[in-house]
Order: sequence, then C-alpha cells, then structure tokens
Amino acid sequence: MANIHPFKAIRPVRNKVNLLTTRSYISYTKSMLKIKLDSNPYSFIHVINPYGAGGGKNINPDQKYKRVAEKFEEFFNNKYFQIDETNCFYIYRQVYEDKSFIGFMGLSTVQDYENKVIKKHEQTLEVREKMFTDYLNVTKIHAEPVLITYDSVKEVNDLLHSYSKERPEYEFTTHNGVLHELWVVSDMKDVVKLQNHFKNVDSLYIADGHHRIASSSRLRSVKNTEKYDKFLSFYLADDQLSINGFSRGVQLKNVSEDDFMNSLKAFYTLTQIEHIALHPTKTRFYFKGISYLVEEKDTSILPVEYLTQKILTGVLGIKNLRKSRQISYIPSNAPTSDMINLVESGKMDALFVLPAIRFSDLKAVSDNGRVLPPKSTWIEPKLRSALIIYNYNLC
Repeated sequence: MANIHPFKAIRPVRNKVNLLTTRSYISYTKSMLKIKLDSNPYSFIHVINPYGAGGGKNINPDQKYKRVAEKFEEFFNNKYFQIDETNCFYIYRQVYEDKSFIGFMGLSTVQDYENKVIKKHEQTLEVREKMFTDYLNVTKIHAEPVLITYDSVKEVNDLLHSYSKERPEYEFTTHNGVLHELWVVSDMKDVVKLQNHFKNVDSLYIADGHHRIASSSRLRSVKNTEKYDKFLSFYLADDQLSINGFSRGVQLKNVSEDDFMNSLKAFYTLTQIEHIALHPTKTRFYFKGISYLVEEKDTSILPVEYLTQKILTGVLGIKNLRKSRQISYIPSNAPTSDMINLVESGKMDALFVLPAIRFSDLKAVSDNGRVLPPKSTWIEPKLRSALIIYNYNLC
C-alpha cells in the first residue's frame, strides 16, 4: 500500500509565479546566471544561490545554507509566497509542441521508501547525498519534488484530465516555449479519492531524485521525529515518462591508451562512424578524435551495467562510482559539441554515450532489488524549483 498525503503548500502568489519559479541553477552558465540574477529580483535563484553568480565559493556550506534559509524567509515575509489554508494535492502539466506531461504533487513518506514500497533503481553519489542532507537540515525547504512513477491507473488519469478542462490556478510559458499549468485539488472528495486509489498500489518507483529521497531518509534517521517523515513528490504515470541515457566521460589514469583499446575490443565490437549522435539506440564511443559504434558482446545485462562492470570497474579499476572523480556524468540533453569538448580539452580521455533504458527494464531492476550505477538515466519532465514548496516548519 502506497501512502500519499495532501498538504498546505507554500507557493508563489499568482502574479509572480512566472518570475519566481526557475529551472535548477546548476543548469545555467555563470554568465547566464548573472543576467538572470541582475534582471529578475524575484527569481528563486536569489534564494538557492544567495551569494550571486560566482559567489560563495569560499563560504562554509552551513553558513551558505543558513543564508538560503534567511533569503527564503525574506521572500516569504515580502509576500512573494502564500500558504494554502487546507491540505491539497496539486495537478501540474507541462505542454511542449510535440508532447505533454500531467501528474500531481503531494507528500510521500520516508517509511514507504525504507520499506521498499517506493523503489529505487540506481545508486547515489555519496558526496551529493550528504550535501542534500545538510541542506535540508538547515533550510527545511523542499523546493523541487522527487519524480515518482507508477503503473497507470485509469481512475487517476480521469481525475487529472477532468481538472485540466478547468481554468488553472497558474498558466505561464517559459522562454523555451513550454507551457506550465497547475490546478489546486482542495475538494476533500477528490483528495480522498486520490489517496484511496494509491492504497491499492503495491509499488511506486523513483524516476528522478534518488539523492533527494536518500537525503530525506538520512535526515529522518538523524532527527528521529515524525516531523521529518515526509518529502515533496510529483507522481507521474509510467506512460507519461520520457527516459534518455546519461553519458560518461572517463579518465584513463594509470591505464595506457593501447591497453584501454585492446580491453575495449575484448568486450565490444567496434565500428568507426562519422560522428556521435544524441539519444542513440546503441552505445557510442569517442576516443582520440574518432567516433565509434560499440556493441556489447554480452547483452544479458543493460549497457550501463555492462560498461560499469567490464570497463569502468574491470579495466579502469574504479571501485567506488559514488565517490570517483575519474568519471564525469553528462545529461543527455547536453550538445554533442560540449561532450566532445570534454575530451578535446583534456578534462576527460574518452566518452561513452549510452542509449536510453526502457521503463520496463527500470521496473524489473527495482522489483528485483537491484540498483544501477549512479546517473544511469536522464528522465523528463524536469520540474521547476519553487512552483510548490514543502517546509518542515511551516507546512
């Protein structure tokens, strides 16, 4: 049985929602970040990056997180945000030219995660897990939900789409042409209906946000109080997900180029190709200015597992992928030129561009208690920060 909970969300006042919400600040270049901060005093980036573009590098993390908390309080006191009076769920839709995603936000429980009702499919990076734990402990803010998926349920779909025919609470378009819409589910009959449907769901699956949910679990164990038992989630049916691969740049370190290539040929069939393509159906490899199609000689496991076992761990000797700086993880939406430049600049020695994993494979991994290597998937939709906020003290 999956436990989902409505709550009194902190959310932008209607006339500032398009100004406040933002994509993750790490997706901005330093110059873009400066323009964003200089041109928009309402952007939530001022909260999560309170020292400005390029600032805060030498600031103690706890001091930085305290400043985040102070900046959030400042925004809240300036009435940029409001708190709902009753416990609600929040239906959210993104609309692109060729696709759309619709789901709803609420709270999940750490207990469901620890009891494996909410199942993971990949390892986390230890340094990021600890960072998020410290961040939550100081700021108390969940401004970006964990993306959780489930087997599509007709009754839930019907409820979401019935709301989508009404006028949304928020409706705005971002600079990339994406329409964002949100509806508040405050009618207790519909709130209970959603909760009851999920009481019949045996398993939920983490699609995106493994570090956030692991950090919530760590914080709950440290604090040992019910106050920290919940975390912000966006529930999206499995047929709504878009899954792509995550690329890897690697450093050879103490392995010679000849030994590396000979080892690669032992595990893969290599075919030289003209260029690396985004979203490949088979693994691509870039090394010393040449692009290759590489086909695994054993297809009984997923390409990302095969690469990890045979090359990253077996050949390069990387034992702890959660900590290693020998690997650079690159999201699938990064331009191929940026990925190749990682090698050409000398930051990495080789590049592997991996194919997307099907949801059925992710589900099988989760159901069997396995975990994939860190950063095995790049999953959409990517959600905006500060559209809906959960705060341990205020909500």
